Amino acid sequence: MLLKPSPAGVALTGLAHAAAAAAALLALPALPAVLCITGIAMSMIAAGGRLLLRSRWSVLGLELHADGTAAWLARDGRWRPAARAAGVALAPWLIALAVEMDGERGTVRTLLVLPDAAEAEGRRRLRAWLRWRPAGATRPDRGESRAAVVQDGGKPFERLN
Repeated sequence: MLLKPSPAGVALTGLAHAAAAAAALLALPALPAVLCITGIAMSMIAAGGRLLLRSRWSVLGLELHADGTAAWLARDGRWRPAARAAGVALAPWLIALAVEMDGERGTVRTLLVLPDAAEAEGRRRLRAWLRWRPAGATRPDRGESRAAVVQDGGKPFERLN
């Protein structure tokens, strides 16, 4: 499933960041509020870059496998193995997924998949995969190739590496 830039995601996270900034302004003295709002603004810029797929930390695609493993598409065009971390939130209009980046020790990236970020069929398959994948499948076996379950236009994704 290839992801698209998400203007709706930018708007949603922008509203959340604005609410946090307003709360800091109301609850804190001047100097701590300015420092807090600066951090919130930096967070908003970083989140917007990831949601618009412009950041070097953006995840451009997700490849799901029948055995419960996954891979993510990096900005350099290579698919890398991933393991699902503990955090998953599923709603009809949102999929939030914390993905542990295999090979990047301790790195977890959060993916927000809103309706404008992926095709409906890809989101449906992602929800099904998150609910029904094998319980013991948390990390891929290294060096093994697997057929993609998520497809784009009826054609399986090809690995780019």
